[in-house]
Amino acid sequence: MKISPKGQGDKGKEKKKKQFSIKPKDGEKLEKKAVPQMGEAQTYSKKLAKFQNQAADKAKIKKRLKKITKFSIIGLLIAVVGITYLIQKPKIDKLFKAKAGPGGIMAVEENKNEKYGFDFRNFTVKRDVTKDRQGIVKTLKSYKISDYKIEELKLKLVEASGYNELEAGKTLTLLSDPSEQTPKHLIYEATVNSYMILNLEDPVGIEMVEEDLAVVVKSAACLIQSSLHKSILDNGLRYELIFKMEQALSSRVDFYHLNPGDRFKLVYEEKYLDNKLVGIGNLLGIYFQTNGEDIYGFQFENEGKEVYVDDSGRPLKTSFILAPVKYARISSYFGNRYHPVLKKSKAHKGTDYAAPEGTPIIAVADGIVLNAQFSQYNGNYVKLKHNDTYKTQYLHMSKFAEGIKPGTAVKQGQTIGYVGSTGLSTGPHVCFRFWKNDVQVDHLKERLPQAEALGVEHIPDFVTHRDSVLALLEEIQVYN
Repeated sequence: MKISPKGQGDKGKEKKKKQFSIKPKDGEKLEKKAVPQMGEAQTYSKKLAKFQNQAADKAKIKKRLKKITKFSIIGLLIAVVGITYLIQKPKIDKLFKAKAGPGGIMAVEENKNEKYGFDFRNFTVKRDVTKDRQGIVKTLKSYKISDYKIEELKLKLVEASGYNELEAGKTLTLLSDPSEQTPKHLIYEATVNSYMILNLEDPVGIEMVEEDLAVVVKSAACLIQSSLHKSILDNGLRYELIFKMEQALSSRVDFYHLNPGDRFKLVYEEKYLDNKLVGIGNLLGIYFQTNGEDIYGFQFENEGKEVYVDDSGRPLKTSFILAPVKYARISSYFGNRYHPVLKKSKAHKGTDYAAPEGTPIIAVADGIVLNAQFSQYNGNYVKLKHNDTYKTQYLHMSKFAEGIKPGTAVKQGQTIGYVGSTGLSTGPHVCFRFWKNDVQVDHLKERLPQAEALGVEHIPDFVTHRDSVLALLEEIQVYN
């Protein structure tokens, strides 16, 4: 038996003791885990640290993107709201302006329970709209008013200069007893500020009422972009102003063939009832710039009539309207042109106004019908004699207006026919021809005869009136 040196046996035993294994319990499996070596562990730690750093960076980026997105959405919403406000602001301003009464005070909401001096809550209310040529007697019978009351009311109407025949489109309001349903009062609204009350109880009676209107002087300006009508409506102005402008300048301005860049300024009256705008009053002054010409018009009373005169006091209205068709475009001017049907250059001694078939053609001045007939080249045409100097002719009509025949007297603005394409024509239009001393001329270049100037005795009053209105016109700015 070999004896080991001292201590070696114990050391050997110690070494053996470190080489132990763990036995699994019954039914349990022992998982073997790979234990990384020193070099592998360092590499693993570095990769883990790198991964953790990348994850942290991604989290920071994600957080930053979330923050940026949040502020971007808020900024976008603010921008959208701001742009929407800027776009809608003119409409909002117009809305408030339209609702404002005299002096810019907001109109008070109408009390729908009270009108014509009656409290409608005490009655059964029935409203109707009058028809064309509706008589008051027939109306009363339709409401089952007794014959003797109708006879009495007829007498009262004569005494009060009331309305025997009612104008179409007006409001009728019948107030009846709510329990017995017997008619008590009938109100006929003749205008925005006048009405007639028929008392249907004994004794019957009639009351004519006219309420005072507040008149406020206003001003406006427009730059024409496409048409007068669109410019008026786009600027929140009332449509009645177009009619007033045509009354003033129809002999100097062709309102249906304006150019982009034309402009105008107005001084006019607005009428208010209970702080509510109900209509347009007088057009006191107008400035119109078209085709490089500055035209002024001022309303002035001359010999008991309201007329429009220029800045020198000469009446603006002439004997002729410039265009025989409204809402049309000039498709061919007076002068030489290449004829679309004959395919050759030819003198065109008229002005063509293109318009949809059936558009009314009007007489440009008072006159007598010389011809209303068909010819091979002119198609259906009408020729008018206005005086010893001027005649006009209207070609290619689809048909003549009722009653238009040789010898018929026509008034300025009266419909004499309708746009067509009869005769030598390629499409619906009217060829308008203008004779002066039996020679065809370009009516757009003619200085048409004007009415007589104001009398000398009216000049001082006119100058005072003109200068006051002119000062208001010059204050108005036209913005591009």
